[in-house]
Amino acid sequence: QHWFFEQPLAEPQHWNMSVCVRLHEAFDTTAFAAALVDVAAAHPMLRATFAASRQRIAAWRADQFAHRVAGADERTALFAQWQAGLSFDGPMLRVLAVTDPADAATHLLFATHHLVVDAVSWRIVLDDLRQAYAARRGGAVAALAPVPVSFRQWQRHLANLPAATLARWRAHWSALDVPAAPGIAYSLIRKL
Repeated sequence: QHWFFEQPLAEPQHWNMSVCVRLHEAFDTTAFAAALVDVAAAHPMLRATFAASRQRIAAWRADQFAHRVAGADERTALFAQWQAGLSFDGPMLRVLAVTDPADAATHLLFATHHLVVDAVSWRIVLDDLRQAYAARRGGAVAALAPVPVSFRQWQRHLANLPAATLARWRAHWSALDVPAAPGIAYSLIRKL
């Protein structure tokens, strides 16, 4: 986080990692909204905000999720508009469900800031959401596994590492030849 806030980014609030998931079965808005609350309770970073570069865990806000009915031609514009609503003072995660009247498929856009979720975390969060949504559709509350290490514990661990270890890690990751794609949101499409 410290590194991120030191960068001279033109629009730092839009350093997004987005995921789009297509559901083929009927979408249950009420069950999905409840499942999001369950997952946000289990993963506090999904409720993080940053004021003056300081992290705070806020309450889940109902306006972080919406469901619209729109065709494919409107969906892209809705997704762009939804992602533009990310803000450091909250929310930093927004979920938009768009059901296409032509085929009844629902596309779920998860737009979040990279400070909140990384590529590894998406798999965990989406799996928890799948479990919570199935439970809520069945009329139950999800029994999600506890998070093994909180973000705060991980931060403390990193802060206590020897400088030589951090330097070795930094050198390793900096040596990787990964082409940058500034301004491009990461997308993954898979069935939830």
